[in-house]
Amino acid sequence: MKKPLYKGGGFEVTANVLKTWKRTYKLKNVEMVTLHQPFLIITGFVGAGLIGFSISLSRYLYMGEKITLIGGSILAIIVASNFGSIKVQSLALREDQGQIIGLFRHLKLVKMAVDTVIDQRGNAER
Repeated sequence: MKKPLYKGGGFEVTANVLKTWKRTYKLKNVEMVTLHQPFLIITGFVGAGLIGFSISLSRYLYMGEKITLIGGSILAIIVASNFGSIKVQSLALREDQGQIIGLFRHLKLVKMAVDTVIDQRGNAER
C-alpha cells in the first residue's frame, strides 16, 4: 500500500485515491477540487443582521437579550467558520460530482494533498 500524503479527519489521500467516509475517488479521474465555506457565508449574513438589529434596537432590549443576540451571533459565526466543503470535479464523474463536508482544517489539507497529486501528474505528462 502506498504511503498516504494526508490521513486524518476521516480522509486519506494517496498518490492514487482520495478516500472519504462515504466514497473513494480515483485521482487519475479528478481534474480539480474546490474548497468552500458555505455555512460561514450564510451564518455571516444572518449574524451580521442580528447584531445590527440588536444595536439599532438596543434601547428597547434588556441586557440579557442583547447579550444573547450578539453573543449567539458571534458564536454561530465562529462555529460556522470551522466547517467547509470540497467539491470534487471531473469529466469522468459527470453528474456525480462529489461534495464532501467536514472540518475546514482537514479539508484544506485534503485539498493541498490532492492538488499535489494533480500537479505531479501534470509534470509527469510533460
